[in-house]
Amino acid sequence: MALNIIEAAPERGNVTAFPSVNHTFREAANDYIEHGGEARYLDPIIEYFGDRSLRSIFPFDIRQMAETLYPTQSGATRNRQAITPARAVILHGYERGWCDLIRIRRFKQDRPKKKTPANGVWLALFARQADRDRLDHVAAIVLFMATTGARVSEAVRLRWCDVDLTAGTALLT
Repeated sequence: MALNIIEAAPERGNVTAFPSVNHTFREAANDYIEHGGEARYLDPIIEYFGDRSLRSIFPFDIRQMAETLYPTQSGATRNRQAITPARAVILHGYERGWCDLIRIRRFKQDRPKKKTPANGVWLALFARQADRDRLDHVAAIVLFMATTGARVSEAVRLRWCDVDLTAGTALLT
């Protein structure tokens, strides 16, 4: 008994899921950036995938890329600098109809270690040593940050117009 194999002809007006154009990762990344996407970590990822078709990139490939680009870094770094930007480009490509939506697992991240702040004795010794080394500006910023809870970026951005010595206030922006 012979099997009859019937090939179904596509119906007129039937739209395929993806156009016949194969968009590359590079094209999708450039389009993603043009439409307001973040380009910060994309350069090495674009170099890695280059002109590879979006449709040929699978979750395993993206995790492999992260391990190749960041072999000694933590899971948190791989997630932030490789998985998240690549996922954003692929999602953008999916939204444009250029590829399937894929699910990419993140790397396991260790819990951050609790940091103990410097105590008053350490601050006094630090200020004394900075004074001996003629680094008054360093002592001043460290003491300011320790007493106000300011971050380095906030302390560095502080301007005289933001400081009111009579009221004892500083406006952190």
